[in-house]
Amino acid sequence: MAFYEKDDFIGDMLKDVFADKLCTRLKDGVTREMIEQMEMEEFRSLAYQLQDGTYSMKYRVGEFKAYRPVADLRNELKNSYTYNNHENPTGITFKKDENVIVVVEGIGDSPVTLQVRNFGPEDFNTEYYPLSNGVNIINCRNKGNGYIDYYTKNYKDAPKVKIHFVNGVENGYFDLERGDTNDDWKALLANAKGDCMDFVSKIIQGVFPVSALKANCPTNGVWLV
Repeated sequence: MAFYEKDDFIGDMLKDVFADKLCTRLKDGVTREMIEQMEMEEFRSLAYQLQDGTYSMKYRVGEFKAYRPVADLRNELKNSYTYNNHENPTGITFKKDENVIVVVEGIGDSPVTLQVRNFGPEDFNTEYYPLSNGVNIINCRNKGNGYIDYYTKNYKDAPKVKIHFVNGVENGYFDLERGDTNDDWKALLANAKGDCMDFVSKIIQGVFPVSALKANCPTNGVWLV
């Protein structure tokens, strides 16, 4: 049996610079000199970009809702296969052995996990990383797209969880319900950094290799989804 004490070093470092728990805004009066004194390079880079107005938060910062446990839905549908266990695509793709910083706010009684899934073709693999409120530093054991596993029987009343991916790479995903258009589709495929692209609507969710989407449906994502 081992006992641990939470180290508040990171929290103490951040509270003098950032105005919110997710580290998405700087406090008034923060100077370049104050940022330079921060000991973690990742947060220094974040603070500089926020100060310069060059930080993209389209996919790095998001709210993720709870879903019904897949086993419950499978039993109701009397389906022999597991229902969708890749809800909550993040639009972030990760590299193997990368140190990933994830800032989280709002986790309650139900566990929340980052799932990193590589759909192949060479290295088909999935890894899971439990998250807690505050700063999470994860050594990513595999590459792939990120998903937030948030399944609970109390899914109808469970609060949304706010998450900020300080690093990792923005890959994006196509969301018809969000109002994404064919212009968004073409931009996503043109700028994709991962091997696969997620797409969602009210009733479906899919993921395919970017190369296959470029070859077979390069311009009309609305029709495909």
